[in-house]
Amino acid sequence: MTKDINRPITFVTRASQGIGAGITGEMSKAGCDIAINYNNGYLDGSVRPDAIITRAEVAAIIFRLLAYEDKDVPLAVAFPDVGPTDWYAQPVAYLASRNILLGYPDGTFKPEAPVTRAEFSAMMSRFDRLEASDGSAAFADVAGHWAEAYINSAAIKGWVSGYLDGMFRPENHMTRAEVVSMINRVLYRGIQAEDIPFWAPLFSDLPKTHWAFTAITEASTGHNFIRKPSGFEIWTRSHDVAIK
Repeated sequence: MTKDINRPITFVTRASQGIGAGITGEMSKAGCDIAINYNNGYLDGSVRPDAIITRAEVAAIIFRLLAYEDKDVPLAVAFPDVGPTDWYAQPVAYLASRNILLGYPDGTFKPEAPVTRAEFSAMMSRFDRLEASDGSAAFADVAGHWAEAYINSAAIKGWVSGYLDGMFRPENHMTRAEVVSMINRVLYRGIQAEDIPFWAPLFSDLPKTHWAFTAITEASTGHNFIRKPSGFEIWTRSHDVAIK
């Protein structure tokens, strides 16, 4: 089956103030925006916000957000270290077919390897057009890095930020909380703690004092919402949908 890799990417969730060509979504009949639950917790009731997240797990999260019906059409896996029966095989195969995920020079994907800040910035930037910088690197430690253009673009859009010392540390591994927070920024999703309703899910290892409490709750709750003047969401009702 031939795929048009230049076809705009469509997400199941809607960013009502648009963040770039091809990142669109759906509207409910009631006129409210819809946001899906794309971050599933574990059977023990935890969400492991500070756990390092793997490349396979990131592929699965991104895959849940895509709205195309053909994403479940079986594809041959292009990487020797991804088996056809692996739980992440279809997400990896599909995203690779769209050039969102790339392998390593040796041809492998390394699904269990931690995803780095550079890798994830590149993955998300491939969904949207790259913003041209003024010729200088957004962070001192990304000049000449293979992902410099992606990181610069993500920084211009406000998707990523550096550390207090002005560095980006592109090879640092990312946690689940960090990945979810960036995806929410990309999709223009966010709620303030005081507006989270009683029916939002709770996780045993995610206290309200955790820095990513609102971001993870946002990502883990399917809902309809309207926008506050500030841009934050007010959830109007639960909107749980089955997302693979």
